[in-house]
Amino acid sequence: MSTEQKNTSVPSSGIGGKLYPMRIFGGLSIALIVYLGARGDGFHLPHLLFFGFVFVYPHIVQLLAVRLEASRRVQMGGTLIDAFAIGAAISLVGFSPVPTLSLLTIALANGMALGSFGFMTATAGTIALAVAACRALIGEAPPVRDIVEMDLAAAVVLLLYFIYFAWVAYRRSVALQGSRVALRQQKIAAEIEKTRSDRLLLAILPEAAAREYEARGAVTPVSLPAATILIADACGFGEFAERIGPMEAISRLNGTFKAFDAICRRHGLEPLRSSGDAYLAVASGSTSAEAAFAAALEMRRHADDAAEERRVREQEPLVLRFALHSGEVLAAVIETEKFSYDLFGETIALALEVERMAPAGGLALSASTLGLLKAAPGVREIGRMRARRSGREVAVHVVEGPAA
Repeated sequence: MSTEQKNTSVPSSGIGGKLYPMRIFGGLSIALIVYLGARGDGFHLPHLLFFGFVFVYPHIVQLLAVRLEASRRVQMGGTLIDAFAIGAAISLVGFSPVPTLSLLTIALANGMALGSFGFMTATAGTIALAVAACRALIGEAPPVRDIVEMDLAAAVVLLLYFIYFAWVAYRRSVALQGSRVALRQQKIAAEIEKTRSDRLLLAILPEAAAREYEARGAVTPVSLPAATILIADACGFGEFAERIGPMEAISRLNGTFKAFDAICRRHGLEPLRSSGDAYLAVASGSTSAEAAFAAALEMRRHADDAAEERRVREQEPLVLRFALHSGEVLAAVIETEKFSYDLFGETIALALEVERMAPAGGLALSASTLGLLKAAPGVREIGRMRARRSGREVAVHVVEGPAA
């Protein structure tokens, strides 16, 4: 780090910024108290040495703070030097009560401000060491003369110190409150972001797969032996969009598919994806065919009601067709930059064939789905399709009459 960087970083720290001018002020204040106490009897060598010390040491401490980037050791060392100067001053004023109590209070408060009772004890020990050193070097202190002025100066210094101490405490309290608010806001922002991430993940993956992806960062492919595929497809959507306008067409398709999502949730189906104007969902388990059939009927009823509403308004309706086919599928996540959850296997291909055979506005069922329904609705066979892999023929039926 360059000298310019050090100098710019120090003022923001405690010892390099705020304590430097306070230490100069404190040294001058202590010197004033000693001066007022000794001026009546004249100044002796100990006084001159003391004045030189309190005038010089704040700058030495600041120099060390700059060189050592205002480390905590320098801060603690500077506070102990403050305590040594105070101890020397107490000795030089002959332990006069007001200056002694004022200076002791300031020194011990400085020690406690560093957040340690042990360091306050070290501050008290440093004061005692300074007093003992003064006694050993100069003996008894010269008599104090102007005690009233000295006491007044000591009281003023103590008052100013505690005003500053209260201001620092207030600023720290405000800063702490601000940091708590900022931390709370960061926590709320993180929770919102996690909620958004969870919603996005659940929009892409089924809940079980989403939890597995959150925990492991991957999703194990799952075989669904008894699955029913539901497909809804808009009939002639390209020409429809040309006639009413692409924006209006997409808006209607979006509203329709949102309604289908709600229907799927009610019946326990998992919406998988929409591909252009086609909507695909899956039901799995022993009752998958019943749930998918109920959902398909409700979807067809919703589409019929929406179409009738458009006709009343003399607007062209969006016509859809629906298809159901049951069989075994493999559910897996394809991990690319935009990963997707999809189904694989011959069942998907057959479901698409069933959908192509469904009439406009109708609901087509493969024989495999029809065989799983407890109560067979009024249906009629509309044709057969051949499975490419197995070569077997599968009958396709259409539900007769309006949606139930």
